[in-house]
Formats: sequence, structure tokens, C-alpha cells
Amino acid sequence: MTTVVLLVLLTYGSAAAERPEDFAYGMPIHADAQDALYEIEIPAAIYRGVTRSDLGDIRVFNGQGEEVPHALRPRAITSTDTTPAVSLPVFPLSGEASDKLEDLSVRIEKRSDGTIVSIRGQAKAGAAKGKLRGYLLDASALKQPVQALRFDWQSGADGFVGRIRIEGSDDLSAWSTVADRAALVRLSFGGHQLQQDRVELRGGKFKYLRVSWPESQRPVESLTVLAERGRNGFSAPRLAENHR
Repeated sequence: MTTVVLLVLLTYGSAAAERPEDFAYGMPIHADAQDALYEIEIPAAIYRGVTRSDLGDIRVFNGQGEEVPHALRPRAITSTDTTPAVSLPVFPLSGEASDKLEDLSVRIEKRSDGTIVSIRGQAKAGAAKGKLRGYLLDASALKQPVQALRFDWQSGADGFVGRIRIEGSDDLSAWSTVADRAALVRLSFGGHQLQQDRVELRGGKFKYLRVSWPESQRPVESLTVLAERGRNGFSAPRLAENHR
């Protein structure tokens, strides 16, 4: 049986070669010397004695006091959220070319819980229906913040390349930008396909999201949207320490 020692370096350093007695804390590691590599779990007491957050003051020595090469592998962290993406209600916003998106005259009907029932445009007298200017997405039923949106739309035979802006609001009045000039792409040529249909969002949780694009760009027709919800949390193996 071979014995090696795991040691934590003292806070002061030295230009000379490091030796086991230069360290403030140590623990024996017993191995049968049958394999070239061994894996051990660092106990909680080691973490209390380190002076560097990256554990760079830990060394491993063999029974002859010679330093043994080693590598530190962080504990694996896994997400506890396996919630699938959900489809969001999508409401088109139409208006005249001269109208700003914020000034579109629409009537929004909501239930008491904030869920949108319908959106109806209030066209000016004698005006046509107007051009598609954007979409309003209802995320009020979601408990977690939206982490990303996945889009599907009618791109046409020649494909689609464009950019969109996404804003968030809780009252349909004050809006915050959560993604700006995000690319939407769907192209096919020579048997190959290029597609970009996912946009990550920044910021907090919003009940409503608004999608728009530059006036000079072709409208995003027949849009459907899936929302990827934010993670509930993360889990990692817990360290246990016995006290006697």
C-alpha cells in the first residue's frame, strides 16, 4: 500500500522547493498502487483551510516527500428544471406606415388574472386595415421568467433574413428592451439549410412581450412562438462532515 498526503499551503511562500512540512494542513490518502490514476473527494475540512478560492494552494506528495501531479475537477452542477417550452398566445399588431408602434390604436381585453383575451385595432375613419407592424405575446400565465423565445414563421420560397426587437412590459404601457436587432434567418440552397430561430432575452420577468422589426424590412408573417422558461435552480452533491 502506498501513502500520499494532501496538503494545504501556508499563507507565506518560499522560492525553495516545496516540502510537506511547509504546509499548514494535511491528510493521508491511502492507495493500493495498482492503478495509474486515482480519484478522491476533497473533505469539507480542506475547504476551511485553503487561502485561495481556486484551490491553487493544494499540493499532493508521495511517501518520499515528492510532489505528485494532480488535477482538480469541480463538482458537476445540474439543472433541476426539466420544464418544456410552452406556446405563447400571439396577437398581431397592425397600423399605418406613418404610425409609431407605441402609437398604434388598439383595444386590449384582459381577464382579471391579466391574461389577454383579444386585441382589436381601432382604425381611423376611412383607413384600411394597415400593415403588419409587430406582435404582442402574452406571457402572463408563466410563473418563471422567459429565458429565450423560439420562433416559427412563413418565410416564402426565397427564404427570410431579418432582425427583430423584443420588449417586455407588465402594464402594456411602459416597455423595456430585452433583445435588440436579434437575427431571424431561414435559408435553403443546394440541399443545405441555414436557420436561426432562437433569441435569448435579458432582464427580468415580464407579463407581456412585444416583437417588432424595422419599417423597411419585410414583415414576419404567421408567427408562432415557444417560450423557454428560466431554470428553477441548480443542485450539486452536498458535502457532509461528521463531528465526534
